[in-house]
Amino acid sequence: MAWQIAGPIIGFIGIVVVVVLFLLPRRERVEIRISNLNYQVHGVDRKLTVYLGIEIQRSGRKEMRYVKQILLQPDKQIYGQLCDYFNLPSDGLIRINEQIKLPRDYKATFSHMASESPNYPVYTALPELPKDTETRDKAKEIALELSQKMHKVGLVWDDNGKTVWKIVTKEDWGEWV
Repeated sequence: MAWQIAGPIIGFIGIVVVVVLFLLPRRERVEIRISNLNYQVHGVDRKLTVYLGIEIQRSGRKEMRYVKQILLQPDKQIYGQLCDYFNLPSDGLIRINEQIKLPRDYKATFSHMASESPNYPVYTALPELPKDTETRDKAKEIALELSQKMHKVGLVWDDNGKTVWKIVTKEDWGEWV
């Protein structure tokens, strides 16, 4: 009698294991590597520009997907200090609107430099700030410190709008995360 009950249970467990082993490799994985992240303060224009160099590799599921936006979520405390100087988004996210083609198992390189892309984020200084060099130097110091801190990097998919997040520290730069 016990074998009559145990047989179907063991068969069911075997089917579940086979299904899990079949579907697990098909799960989508995304890896990123940051080669450059720089918050550059331009004293003459009184602007802050965000430069980003990133590589993205995707495996699994669909043959082709597109990223419609890259999100950067920097360290909140230092970002808050920089908000005292520039008109930065209040939600704490730096948005880079750029369509990136990501074929499966291919490394896409995205270099977001001033000479290559007109879509890099630029933020103006607050109008009430003094235009002296001391204020500019303090803003540059904070921007440099922010460039060295941990960032959450999000990739927003074009097909469903969902975001994949990865945490990247300064030590991880140049490494696949």
